[in-house]
Amino acid sequence: MTDFTAKTDADGITTLIWDVAGKSMNVMSTDAFAQLSGLIDAALADPAVKGVIITSGKADFAGGMDLNVIAQMRAGGAAAIFDGVMQMHKVLRKIERAGMDAKTNKGGKPIVAALPGTALGIGLELPLACHRIFAADNPKAKIGLPEIMVGIFPGAGGTTRLVRKMGAMMAAPFLLEGKLSDAKTAKAAGLIDEVVAPEALLARAKEWVLAATDADLVKPWDAKGYKMPGGTPYHPAGFMTFVGASAMVMGKTMGVYPAAKALLSAVYEGALVPFDVALKIEARQFTSVLMNPSSSAMIRSLFINKEALEKGVHVTAVPGPSAVLAALVVAGLPTDRFFFEGFLPQKSAARRQRISALAPIPGTLVFFESARRTAECLADLAAVLGDREAAVCRELTKKFETVRRGSLAKLAAEFADEPTPRGEIVLLDRSWYNRAGVERVMGFCSDAEYTEFMRQTPEFERHLQDRYFTIRNERYVLPIVVPIEVVSFLSRPISLSVRLFANILAGHITLKVFAGFIVTLGGLGFLGWLGALLPLTMTVAITALEFLVAALQAYVFAVLTSMYINDAIHPSH
Repeated sequence: MTDFTAKTDADGITTLIWDVAGKSMNVMSTDAFAQLSGLIDAALADPAVKGVIITSGKADFAGGMDLNVIAQMRAGGAAAIFDGVMQMHKVLRKIERAGMDAKTNKGGKPIVAALPGTALGIGLELPLACHRIFAADNPKAKIGLPEIMVGIFPGAGGTTRLVRKMGAMMAAPFLLEGKLSDAKTAKAAGLIDEVVAPEALLARAKEWVLAATDADLVKPWDAKGYKMPGGTPYHPAGFMTFVGASAMVMGKTMGVYPAAKALLSAVYEGALVPFDVALKIEARQFTSVLMNPSSSAMIRSLFINKEALEKGVHVTAVPGPSAVLAALVVAGLPTDRFFFEGFLPQKSAARRQRISALAPIPGTLVFFESARRTAECLADLAAVLGDREAAVCRELTKKFETVRRGSLAKLAAEFADEPTPRGEIVLLDRSWYNRAGVERVMGFCSDAEYTEFMRQTPEFERHLQDRYFTIRNERYVLPIVVPIEVVSFLSRPISLSVRLFANILAGHITLKVFAGFIVTLGGLGFLGWLGALLPLTMTVAITALEFLVAALQAYVFAVLTSMYINDAIHPSH
């Protein structure tokens, strides 16, 4: 079974059709690369072939690299990864050079890409190596390099080619943010060359191939005198871009995503050397990222483990201190970002209000819930969050461990029709953007949201242990805790009033002491009155200060009293 097939027409145009059997969208595999390489060799060697069109037999061009292949490459170690990436570079470089003479840049055959729809990852890196990119005017199509969103970066030449084609600044949104565009937007940005009507896609590609000249086949970076758009790191125009880039990336990622830093290094170092050397640098940095445990964990959790779960593979977690972490392992939901809320309010109205506040958080939401309220909680989650993917986990790492996955509506209906389950239950909800299975470095959340997430993460385990211990043992501690809390809530306003009175009284006593000095010194005559000037000045100053302090303390204590009273009236908040 082949992923690529070749057809040569009467005009000498060979069309390579990419069509992976059994998949809704084309993905690149090691075997497919070998097939593509062989077909390109055959076309270049055949004198009857005038040019090549690479297109898809499906509605879309390609969804990217098969991530299972990436996992297999990693299993072979750094050398296997580097060699595999360099082999991909060799094939794409062969397409790019297309048989041209190394010195004259003449004698090559035009090779173009015709994209009927979505082209992602290697599905764009391959066209970038072609001499021209045509895309159908398909508003549903998405074109871009989203690798950064799964913890890696474009390593098959996409990083180097895009930067040399557009410049570092213009390429940044597509490389560092994984920005996706439709065909017209991609053309306006410079990602592709032409947008044509779907029915005219292949005809226009063939027309260009037949009319192409030697000059049309030479990539800018292979031409003599090439200068990078926007300037290189040491060029006056590019200096500011590269100087600020590192600080920008570190500020956005907090240093926790190695792919962004490695990509920036590949761009910086690659801009200072010839193109073929830059490809080696890109491969080296890609290898470094793929060997990083953080990146491999993101790929595994976002794609591979999820696919295994969908195929019925049983996944469990070893016992540990946290039910939440165990649930995240077995749930099959994204773990790149998650937010632990704990127990939601018991009343439906308050619970829905809290869920609405949590809805915009860009990550998997994690809740605890009692067995008897599970169905009600799921119903409220479905009503507020919509038909999101979720998991209900109970009795984790124990004999009767159960994990149920599905949409919130489906789970709510199932639990409503069943007896109340027993045991500990953890609810997990898959956030809105994670339907694409991505981790967003930039763009999907604000800087403030990202900073808050990074702040909360180190506190997660401690907060979980404290909250969980209290709830588990509520039947034993409630008789003790409730009277203490009641006395505490009632006594706080009184204690605050006493403290405010004491502070004000202390100020009045100080004033009385200084006034006593004035009276005493005044009785000593002229010299005494001179000596009394200092206590008099201090008395006036302290009086003014007392008015200010009294006002501030009254305001502060009034606010605190209001907060305590509010907590006593609304304990669920």
